[in-house]
Amino acid sequence: MKDSVDIYILDTERLKGREDNIVQGIAPYYADKHRRAKVESVKMQELGAGYILSKVLGVTKDEQLSFGEHGKPFLSDKSKEFSLSHAGSYVVLAVSKVPVGVDIESTERLTLSVLKRILPVAYFDELISMREKENPGCDKAAEEPQSPEEKLRWAKAWTSVEAVLKAIGSGFFLDPREENSFMDGWHIESFPFSYEFMVSCATRFPFTVHQNELT
Repeated sequence: MKDSVDIYILDTERLKGREDNIVQGIAPYYADKHRRAKVESVKMQELGAGYILSKVLGVTKDEQLSFGEHGKPFLSDKSKEFSLSHAGSYVVLAVSKVPVGVDIESTERLTLSVLKRILPVAYFDELISMREKENPGCDKAAEEPQSPEEKLRWAKAWTSVEAVLKAIGSGFFLDPREENSFMDGWHIESFPFSYEFMVSCATRFPFTVHQNELT
């Protein structure tokens, strides 16, 4: 029987007008990051991260959190594993019994040159191969996706890599272009969300996703 990963998605637009009340009930670590952020979207992402942790995992105090070598947060009591990600107005939380990574990304911001700088060589080459099969004779160096299907493939590849990096706890301290085997052994589930976003989740074991939206 497969394990399950609970994925919670919060649109921070729903928090606007309630910031002063919400900030009092979240871990000071995130409250401080919210106050110090200069960009409004970042302020809301930090508030959303604190809010989603308080609602789902009951995290309201800093001592409930610890941090890995590269800054990945985890529960101090290690009762559950979690991973956070954000893009645009959305904050995503994945909760599991085993180490987990999650990533959300807009399908609108990726270009070929960005993918080439980040993706493992095999992943990038596969995307180029798929482009040529889908559109024989196309300009394989074109920067923008050439079809809606390609746009989704690019976002799935990107978020899959980031989800594994987050599960490992390294983030981009590990260079995906140089560590060709780091994706080996990871199980990944991906799904599109809200028209222009892709979400990917990674663990070491096969799993099913239970998706939840918070208000």
